[in-house]
Amino acid sequence: KQSGGMFLGIGREIAPDYPETTFDDRIIDNTAMQLVIHPSEYDAIVTTNMFGDILSDLMAGLVGGLGVTGSANIGEDCAVFEAVHGSAPDIAGDGIANPTAVIRSGIMMLRHLGETRAADAIRQALQDTYSNPALLTRDLGGTASTTQFADALYKNRETQKRGILAAQWRDLALVAGVLVGLYLAFDSSAGAAPVGHYLVAMLPIVAYVLLRMARQRVVRDIEKVRSMDRIR
Repeated sequence: KQSGGMFLGIGREIAPDYPETTFDDRIIDNTAMQLVIHPSEYDAIVTTNMFGDILSDLMAGLVGGLGVTGSANIGEDCAVFEAVHGSAPDIAGDGIANPTAVIRSGIMMLRHLGETRAADAIRQALQDTYSNPALLTRDLGGTASTTQFADALYKNRETQKRGILAAQWRDLALVAGVLVGLYLAFDSSAGAAPVGHYLVAMLPIVAYVLLRMARQRVVRDIEKVRSMDRIR
């Protein structure tokens, strides 16, 4: 109680220095229960190492287990990213470990380094892999090995890259269509009626605008999913 009381006292002392943060305190057993019943009420928990270890394992169990939860230790000059479960020596070499925790730790590291696009790409490939129950590892009720899971993640990332390349070529084709349409609209030697020229010019322009609007909607939907993930 002496060390815990000192920790709490310091928290109360410095809380006014951060007016944008709502300060509250609870004993450990009530906190554990509230995390199970009302997890969305918590944003950040500041606690001691022992209580933090207990609560992090509890919260890992709420979202699938230690095999799917990454962690970050961020200081002023350096940061360390690792799986919550540690090295898991009891299953080392068996090919049954779930690599998700390590992958999600890597995603957090990429975001910390400012490599947002790379983090988003890996995160999407991970979600695509989880969408197929046959690719889940044993801890999640599947039968896939560590290597099979990793291979599926790699293939999903390659599928993403091909999709991005196809989208880039589609955009290029639309831009080319706009330029051709504009040329026809203003080239008097084309032979067609001016109204027809303008219609030809407008079609690719409209298609391009619709495509951009659809992409913006997809981006908004992705941001909604990410915000839900942060709440969970």
